[in-house]
Amino acid sequence: MKKSLKRTDRGISHYLNLKKDLENQDDRIVISLPLFFRIMFFDSNPWIKQINRFDFLKLAILNDDFENLDRKITQDIYCSKNLIPENKNRKEMPIDEFFNSIILKIKSYDCSVKDFVFALAYNGGIHMIPDKKFEKEYETVYHNFFEKFPIIAFDLSQQISQILVQIFDEFYSILTGSNDAHSLNDKFAPKIAENGKVLEGILFDHSYLQFPIRAKSKKGIRFCTDIKIRNQTSKNIIFEYGHRDNDSLRIQLLVSNSHIITKINTSNENKILKYDLKEKINDFVKIEIALYPNGNLILAINNFVVETDKLNTSISIIDGKTIIGSNLSGSIFGDFFERTIIVQSIDRHNEFRRLNAYSLKRLKLEPQNIPYNQLKREFIE
Repeated sequence: MKKSLKRTDRGISHYLNLKKDLENQDDRIVISLPLFFRIMFFDSNPWIKQINRFDFLKLAILNDDFENLDRKITQDIYCSKNLIPENKNRKEMPIDEFFNSIILKIKSYDCSVKDFVFALAYNGGIHMIPDKKFEKEYETVYHNFFEKFPIIAFDLSQQISQILVQIFDEFYSILTGSNDAHSLNDKFAPKIAENGKVLEGILFDHSYLQFPIRAKSKKGIRFCTDIKIRNQTSKNIIFEYGHRDNDSLRIQLLVSNSHIITKINTSNENKILKYDLKEKINDFVKIEIALYPNGNLILAINNFVVETDKLNTSISIIDGKTIIGSNLSGSIFGDFFERTIIVQSIDRHNEFRRLNAYSLKRLKLEPQNIPYNQLKREFIE
């Protein structure tokens, strides 16, 4: 990296230093880990908000029994032996849960991942001596574990670093311009084949893909997707766009029984467009949602407008993600096949330009010009 004192560059450098120390098995990892850990997660304005500015979901991938504390060091000290999965038996959990997981026990003191890393930080990493409010716990870890069993302490530090680097590799690629779609982890990856046969579309069943949408001022947004519902339920999520910490714009597409439902939420307004697919519910259906910069909103099915409305506000695209197969939090899922999804920006001259596209076939992604009042719509093929 070039010499720079920009905040973004310096924030990224902490991640790159940690990754380099991990790859080189450098003892300096006991310095780079706590520094990265604190800046990313526990400063008053943690850097994770910038690194993960698109609100991507990500889980820590762990050995399924890492909390068993199966490494006996002395009669009074036990710790986790393997945080990293050794085989297919693995556990996946949110980062915050991982930080609060117990990986070391010294007599009656349970030391979490967070406590372990901060004990490194407050005993020669960031500070030389713990603050009074942490003195008892961190001195316990320092005198009973770090001083007496440095090799094991280094091993745990490397394993924690490996888990964090695996998570941040994806964030870093997005921050530097990648638009690739990512599943949360292997467990949540959609399928393109099953039982040795290629499926008729990408199967989303308790699975999802997420990809970044970068902010564009005074631009509307258009979604085109080609889906087939597998199981009709009362709430079958197709996709959602937005950011959980920003209520300026959120768009959700779902199917309830045979009805296509589009929900548009802004800071000031909520709109719902609804259309009954009837017998089409059993076939692949092309769906378009277009929200123009002036607030005009349309829902089109199989190239024809079926519902319209208007928001009384100007639209701008916000930094966020589109997540296919789930809501923004990854807590409600759909069950459907998807062949194509395209996201485009819309300017005030009705020019459509691609932001992202995923499809099982090659697409013609030339710019389009479609006024909001044009009833027959051109779907990207």
